[in-house]
Amino acid sequence: MAILREKHFLIRMTENLFQHIWSGLYFGTAGLKTTCGQSVAIVDQGTLNDGDGPDFRKSEICIDGLSLFGDVELHLHPEDWANHQHNTDPRYNQVILHVILSGLPVKPATRADGTLVPCLVLQPHISNQLNDVLEYTRQKQEMACSGMLHLISPDIIEAQFKKAHHAYFEYRIEQLMRLFDPSLSPSIAWKRMLVAGLFEGLGYTRNKTPMGELCRLLFKNTKADDSLEAIGKKAMALSGIYKTGASPSIMNKTSWDFSASRPANQPPSRIRQGAAIYFNLFEIPDKSWLVTDPLQLWEQLMQFAGTGKERTSLIFGTVFLPALHILGNLFHDNSLMNLSFSAWMNQKSNIPAPIANAYKKSGFPEGNYKRKLGAVYQYKHICRESRCESCFVMQKLLQA
Repeated sequence: MAILREKHFLIRMTENLFQHIWSGLYFGTAGLKTTCGQSVAIVDQGTLNDGDGPDFRKSEICIDGLSLFGDVELHLHPEDWANHQHNTDPRYNQVILHVILSGLPVKPATRADGTLVPCLVLQPHISNQLNDVLEYTRQKQEMACSGMLHLISPDIIEAQFKKAHHAYFEYRIEQLMRLFDPSLSPSIAWKRMLVAGLFEGLGYTRNKTPMGELCRLLFKNTKADDSLEAIGKKAMALSGIYKTGASPSIMNKTSWDFSASRPANQPPSRIRQGAAIYFNLFEIPDKSWLVTDPLQLWEQLMQFAGTGKERTSLIFGTVFLPALHILGNLFHDNSLMNLSFSAWMNQKSNIPAPIANAYKKSGFPEGNYKRKLGAVYQYKHICRESRCESCFVMQKLLQA
């Protein structure tokens, strides 16, 4: 293969994808030789090591007819063995094969005991299919599977988006739990977590941080018997936008982004909406949360808020349903956990137009994913982060 093509290949390869290629043996296994010309036969590629130390454990490699049992270490670049100081680390004394993507080592890899480690260059044996996928991506600056999706069954693509939709729910639970204060009673901590998550959701994306800060200030400056009007005035005063009222404020107009084109997305509108939700949340009795229909609770929570249809759908899915799942977990209510997860998996909500256009440009066929928020997670946390090894689509391309 030409050197230029090899460089293109390196641009898109990640260590995780490289490990996946080795684990699945997605390369030609015939005629393998070490950089010293010894024949290599892979009897067992080993088990991926999730902890410290060599990448693969319990491998069996036959070199020039001699069976070796031990570990395998993978690197994208030949110099990484020395750069990572494996040559002085006793944990790497059991490495029987050093696998590099491309290039030739300037110095042979040695163990801490001074013995040499056989080296295998894998790039010449990787399929042209994968090379083409990665080179196409480099040229088009798109997803790694761009231009190759005609090789994949639509069912596989839908299965990946379903998997991503599930993963997004778990991700949203993790994001909400960072707002949970374990020093408070579970019910109070949960309510504060929920309303803080809703404030951030209202501010997303431009004003997520200031809306979260405003919510924190409201916790400190409101009373249990405050009216809706009083909370609205305090929220606006604390925001510092108009510098009105006597409430202390550490915020000011520069804290906010006013670049949104729609009036409903401007900070004053979102602050008023948040104040209504804040008031409604603490009006709902604690006992209602475990016995009342979630949709009825949602209606109570959103009354007087006046949020638009799209934003309401977004925060219902990304905040309210994960919060209910957390509540069910806190109070060991499996039915509430199952109900919230089922509602999430069945929810339909249009994904943002830029993400939908990115999928269209990359050749994704029409499908239900356009109305699944998991498609947002797929794009942001799998495709853009080049986590191809976790994607059914890339796995099928590798197997093709």
